[in-house]
Amino acid sequence: MSAKGTSARSRRLRTRRAVAAMLPNLLTLGNAACGFGAIVHVGGIALPPPAVPPAPPPDPIHAILTHPNVWTACTLIFIAMVFDVLDGRVARLTRQTSDLGAQLDSLADAITFGVAPAFLVWKVMWLVPAGPPVHVGSRLTWALSLLYMGCAVLRLARFNVETAPDDRHDMFRGLPTPGAAGVVASLFLLFHEAAGTLRDWNLLPVLVWLLPALVPALGLLMVSSFPYLHLLTWVFRGKKPFTSLVGLVFAILIAVQEPTLALAAGFVSYAATGPLTAAWRWLRARRAPASAVGPAPGPAPVPQV
Repeated sequence: MSAKGTSARSRRLRTRRAVAAMLPNLLTLGNAACGFGAIVHVGGIALPPPAVPPAPPPDPIHAILTHPNVWTACTLIFIAMVFDVLDGRVARLTRQTSDLGAQLDSLADAITFGVAPAFLVWKVMWLVPAGPPVHVGSRLTWALSLLYMGCAVLRLARFNVETAPDDRHDMFRGLPTPGAAGVVASLFLLFHEAAGTLRDWNLLPVLVWLLPALVPALGLLMVSSFPYLHLLTWVFRGKKPFTSLVGLVFAILIAVQEPTLALAAGFVSYAATGPLTAAWRWLRARRAPASAVGPAPGPAPVPQV
């Protein structure tokens, strides 16, 4: 082979390596871009102008939940989850894992799964008009949203400190930040889709009380020590029993019929698995038979003289 052909081949090889090195970070930046887009769209949520009599005044809670920016912001959070999954997979496939990529991933997650959901909850609660029984104080609204964001950042910092580069990620300690953001985004999508039905059932004011309770609960789950299964690792690694396959088929069928409801139910169920698993292990430990521990030691034998 000529020197010219060898040089062209080496240039192509260097180009491929450069693209492979940049691709995981570009995917991570896509995650951050989706988070920033979600924040921008949440900032654009506003109450409609007052209706001109004799038209009936609009329901403010219904108007907020059905705002198109709510759907866009939640969708961007879910698109960011796809980027978050792909950047790690691509980095491992191309052998381009690095400390820079890990820190960049955490920064992007802090924006998308920490700031954006907290800002969404704060904006919706802040826009609710004053007056009982649906008003939540502005200071309390701010504090609860800040608690969620702070817990998300602490969760990401703890993950960076405790996780080795070659960790298999079979289990998580504490609710992952994408899981917590998925609970918020999926519930808002469900509220957005079913706002008319909820208004007819007079359940919209209940949602405004649900959000202040949901946000700190998710924040505490993120910084807890509850065990959470890494779902992608569980799905794609190792053999699975037949019952798991049947359950997966049923889940897909339900998701096809009611995608928004299935999405919300899936994320809420996943968030609940941590405390439920810890409670089950605690009950099993309490009910363990005494024989499993072993008989109590008796008195020492008296030596024969």
